[in-house]
Amino acid sequence: MIKEIKLHNKLLVNGETVDTLEYDTEEITVEHFAKAEGLKAQSLQKQSGTMMVSPVAETDYSMHLYLGFMAVIALAEQQKKSIDINDLKRIKGHDLKKIMEVGRNFMLNSEEDTTEEEDTEESTENTSESV
Repeated sequence: MIKEIKLHNKLLVNGETVDTLEYDTEEITVEHFAKAEGLKAQSLQKQSGTMMVSPVAETDYSMHLYLGFMAVIALAEQQKKSIDINDLKRIKGHDLKKIMEVGRNFMLNSEEDTTEEEDTEESTENTSESV
C-alpha cells in the first residue's frame, strides 16, 4: 500500500525540492533488504572502524532506517522513477524518525499482519465447513 511522509525539512531529490516522500513496504525485495543490511554495516564500520552486529532485529534502529529508505526506493523503482540513496541520506531531524518508523513497522508488523490474514481465512473455512 502506497503511503506518504510529509517532511518537515524539504529535501533535494534528483535536483528537485520535495516536501513529501512516497513509500510502499510491500515493494521491498530480497535485494532491497540485503542492500539495507549492507548500508547499515558500512555506516557502522565507518563510525567505529569495526564490524558491529545488532543481535536483535526489533531493536536494530539503523537497519530500520535503511529499510525505510528502501521502501521509498523500492516504490520509486516500481514507478519507473529513481531516488538515489545519497539524496535520502540528507534527511534530517524529525524526518529521520519518520523514515526509521517505516522500517521498524515493516520489521515488527509483517508477521502479525500475516497471522491475522491466516486467522481470517481459517475462521472462514471453519464457518463454511460447519454449515
